[in-house]
Amino acid sequence: MIIFHKKNTRFDLAFPLVDGATPRLFNTGESITVLAYSQDGTGVWTLLTIADPATEIAATGIYEITLTAAEMNHDRVILKLTGGTTALDTMIEFDLSPNFAVFTLGPTSLGLNVDNFIGDPSDLGIFKKEAKSFALTILDSDGNAVDMTGKTLRFTVETIADPPVSKFAVTGGSITLSGDDSEIVNVAVTSTNSDLNATKYHWRLWDTVAEKLWQHGMFEIVDTSESAT
Repeated sequence: MIIFHKKNTRFDLAFPLVDGATPRLFNTGESITVLAYSQDGTGVWTLLTIADPATEIAATGIYEITLTAAEMNHDRVILKLTGGTTALDTMIEFDLSPNFAVFTLGPTSLGLNVDNFIGDPSDLGIFKKEAKSFALTILDSDGNAVDMTGKTLRFTVETIADPPVSKFAVTGGSITLSGDDSEIVNVAVTSTNSDLNATKYHWRLWDTVAEKLWQHGMFEIVDTSESAT
């Protein structure tokens, strides 16, 4: 098994000790021997000392061990975990390439890179019959603010279908700009706009004159007892 993890970062590892004679069972009460090696770049594998002993979680046959940041400060780490006479050896490899330190799982805000908007959609949510304003920050590929002054903007919501069906559009004075560089687009969605079936739709922010799509994503209508009336 290979685990991808950030280099020089602690990792709490849990693993089962499988019985070799009866693989459907885990062995309990075992003393685990940990044999570890590390590699940096294309260098040789070097014996690595792991400080924390592997201990069992209750009597489950599942054991845990903590690998410190220093022990994980390599490009690759391999563990061989052995216990008892009938347990199968367990091998776990960690890929700790520095490239994984910058890996992210999707956007963390509405400030998206407009050059990559197709790969980075943003999800918006609103209660059924709720009035709500969304602030969409427009950034360029270097993360710099994009001045949206003078653009003819249109915010549309449509069904996820082929072909899509338009549900509503926000234009004109219901779209305003803010921010030091006029990079924040504020879209005012009314309670009438959001009076739709509770499901997921697709939203887009357009410059209708330049025919440019700036941002897009999923638009979810939520129908709960907390909805605005």
